[in-house]
Amino acid sequence: MLRDYAASVADAEARTAGGDPLAAQIELDRRIPAPPDAVWRAWTDSQLAAQWWAPRHFDVVRCSIDPNPAGHVELVIREGDGTEYVSAGSVSAVDPGRRLSFELSPLDHQGRTAVRVELDARIEGEADSFVRLTIRASGGVAGAAPMIAGLRAGWSQQLDKLEELMSGNRG
Repeated sequence: MLRDYAASVADAEARTAGGDPLAAQIELDRRIPAPPDAVWRAWTDSQLAAQWWAPRHFDVVRCSIDPNPAGHVELVIREGDGTEYVSAGSVSAVDPGRRLSFELSPLDHQGRTAVRVELDARIEGEADSFVRLTIRASGGVAGAAPMIAGLRAGWSQQLDKLEELMSGNRG
């Protein structure tokens, strides 16, 4: 996984050095062993989201989501060495129980958007849920290549954690 991440960073840095803007679109699909209403709660309840909204080697310091149009979203995660990363944005679209679209963009040390990250989570199913997560990243400050390169691996790990959380929640 680290080799893939390093290759993605190198590719993104090479593209930006050539003058190409940073951009990515990623689609991740996951079958979750829980009904859609439980999965929806895991996406929209801040306390539940805090249990899975970080890659494995990070701890969630603060997680807040207001699942209403224009509602605020914030995530602060901490790496093992104590470094904290802040992401923030707002909800752009809600179809309760079925779809949540929001911005959750990493911020630089001055509180400015380092790279714009938009997420669109769609939930379908009955006894089990099928989640399709579309991630779009664009723009970015110098040095944003590692952030964009880490989106696929990071959100894949987060969906793994969601699946683990929901595996004991059948209703």
